[in-house]
Amino acid sequence: MENHGIDATTVFNTAVFGRNQDVFTDFRSLDGQDMLYIPYTRSDGLTLTEKLFEDVEILTLQGNRQEHTVYLGRGFDYAVFREEMILPVLTKFYDKSPFPAGRCFMDKYRVFD
Repeated sequence: MENHGIDATTVFNTAVFGRNQDVFTDFRSLDGQDMLYIPYTRSDGLTLTEKLFEDVEILTLQGNRQEHTVYLGRGFDYAVFREEMILPVLTKFYDKSPFPAGRCFMDKYRVFD
């Protein structure tokens, strides 16, 4: 996205090796923001965006080879994002490690503030 001149790009990812953006992004600061969400599949996108945003508009972008369904989400709800995505990732990947760390950069999300 940044290669095409879009400066503010945030990636939501639940893969164990795809979480590096959490080091650089404070998702709490995105609360209430409007976002263009580009999902892997149309059904996945609608399920998630209906939970994460106050209002969702479905848009179709025409690419060189195919159309892409994207979602304009208005009013990002950090509290829902934390419950639906961040806390399950903490439980699945960080809390069950046989090599527990003293502190993790994700610990800032354990307490809601």
